[in-house]
Amino acid sequence: MNTWTDIKAKGAPEWTSLFAHIEQVALIAELIARERSLDVNIVRIGALLHDIGKVHPEFQKRLNKERSDNPFSFRHEIASCFFLSLFEKQIHPFLIDMIIAHHKSIYRDMRGYGLLDLEMTYGEEDVLKYHLSDWENWSPKALDILSAVGITVGSISREEAEKSFYDVLDYCNEVVKKRGYSEYRGVLLAADHFASALGDKTQEQAKRLF
Repeated sequence: MNTWTDIKAKGAPEWTSLFAHIEQVALIAELIARERSLDVNIVRIGALLHDIGKVHPEFQKRLNKERSDNPFSFRHEIASCFFLSLFEKQIHPFLIDMIIAHHKSIYRDMRGYGLLDLEMTYGEEDVLKYHLSDWENWSPKALDILSAVGITVGSISREEAEKSFYDVLDYCNEVVKKRGYSEYRGVLLAADHFASALGDKTQEQAKRLF
């Protein structure tokens, strides 16, 4: 029996399920990747992983407009990165590029919600503690969804999730010092906007464009 069928990616009026949304994003991302001669497997993984942090009960609570006692914003992008250990280390930079800043800049975000902004404001330990809260209860649901979309999964300990967080933090602290861009992030942004706008018409419209 699925334990995650009521988990949503989008609120009213669409109430799109997380399962449907990540599959729609992956569909478009793969098509764009082929057009750009990028690694389709990496792009698919990043697309399926980018929103998996929305399984966290804090995100679902806010999606349902329930009151939260926490003073700072929950960022599902951060929670999504807890699952990096499922994949080979060599593709982590590409996945981080796709996931961690698909809504907010990592630094000097307009509202101060980027990973490095939150780290400076609240401290890395508090940011980690908040996003990793209730890990043992919500992570199995996230793993179930990833398994259902074709990802090979295994259990992830709290310690492994913490290590992924600090790896992402280290990566972001290095990459923010450099100039440049990530095509992989660009693919994810385009696919996410496309699928979010079209919802269940994503596949139909994709056939017309590609």
